[in-house]
Amino acid sequence: MIVDPDFFDHWRTRMVADMLKDQLAPVYIMRLWAHCQNRKGDVFDIPAAGLKALCQFPGAAQDLEEALIAAEYIARDGLTVTVTGWAEKNAALLAAWENGNKGGRPKKNPKQTDGQPEENPPVTHGLPMANPSLTQTKPIRVDKRREERNTPPTPHGGFAEFWAAFPKKVGRDAALKAFEKRKPDADLLARMLAAIAAQAASEQWRKDGGQFIPNPATWLNQARWEDAGVHLGGSGPRRDSDEYAALHRNASWWRDAGFDSVWSAISAKCWHNTAHQFRDGKRVEVAA
Repeated sequence: MIVDPDFFDHWRTRMVADMLKDQLAPVYIMRLWAHCQNRKGDVFDIPAAGLKALCQFPGAAQDLEEALIAAEYIARDGLTVTVTGWAEKNAALLAAWENGNKGGRPKKNPKQTDGQPEENPPVTHGLPMANPSLTQTKPIRVDKRREERNTPPTPHGGFAEFWAAFPKKVGRDAALKAFEKRKPDADLLARMLAAIAAQAASEQWRKDGGQFIPNPATWLNQARWEDAGVHLGGSGPRRDSDEYAALHRNASWWRDAGFDSVWSAISAKCWHNTAHQFRDGKRVEVAA
């Protein structure tokens, strides 16, 4: 799946984020694109509620669909949804799938035999022509280790979403190994995607053409989703900013403090490092 470098700042992406008032809009769009890649097509039947579940959008299904249609990411005709532009952007990928269904690319300049069986070559270069059982003194061994080395690992569930979301596309094999080592569950993957969305919008990652964005394998190995300060200027995002809310949207501290959302906690001036001072959504006295 191809994602342009300016995807996060593209006017269509920002339009969806503004309409939904949700900075995780890029993640919802990439989940939609990942679904197209899994289905190997950009047209499928799905209701608005199904689209909401597919993108894991927490708000109203109609709001999500209206934003995606307005920004020309999808078009709907009855129950059928077309993901606009996905097929054109991924034409090479679709062509590869089509060739695979036909048995691969046609061979160049195939040798014509006119339907007649080819004869054995008259010259054998001195090599024996008998059956292997008569000329081979040792059993033929298949080098299984070579086969294992050449067999690519099966990606852990969620890697496609991670790779599509991460703005720097280098070292895919190393990133896959790091992702496999982490084996993130659904909650951790959501935290990773939220952190990527917040960090991709940060000044540190956006300045100088993105040269300060870490490699995806480094980001995974160093658990950068936990330590946003490393790549958001040293002190992390401002606590009352959209970046802070996006980063902590799937955290547990505000739930433990009794709030229904991270935005409610922020409005009450409850932060991740002061959440222990709150109970049932209200500040409580803390013993000295």
